Amino acid sequence: VLALSLARAASVDILMARDSRYAVEDWLRREVGPGPLVAAVGPLEYLPRLDGLRWRRLGPAAVRLAQVRPDVVVVNADYARRADEGTGERAFYSALDDGSLGYEVALRRRTRPAVLLDTDALREEGSGRIWSNLDKVDPEIVVYRKSAPR
Repeated sequence: VLALSLARAASVDILMARDSRYAVEDWLRREVGPGPLVAAVGPLEYLPRLDGLRWRRLGPAAVRLAQVRPDVVVVNADYARRADEGTGERAFYSALDDGSLGYEVALRRRTRPAVLLDTDALREEGSGRIWSNLDKVDPEIVVYRKSAPR
């Protein structure tokens, strides 16, 4: 029991060390760089750090996106999926994802390291869901870029 407990505790450290946000931070620095404007949509604590990039926080609204016109938009897809059906917030995330706001997916990342914790069970809906704050670790991060003009 002690060994299993220690292994599960170590799994949390492994999850944190391999969190998708770190990979996306590296990708943004390498592929986007300091010039283009990056919009961070959603709570900053759920997104990759944007140090060294030209960025601003943006609320989940199509009107604000059209006003600011960022080159890149970064979203925590797990957080976005929690938006209530029928709201403007849910409509924004859906329109961003389907390309109707003029952006396309440039990167979609979740690390999914093999650990002793069933991270998929943390994100399930319904009776099989395990309620824990560990579902905030290793979220799916999506980066959108402006679509090429047609």
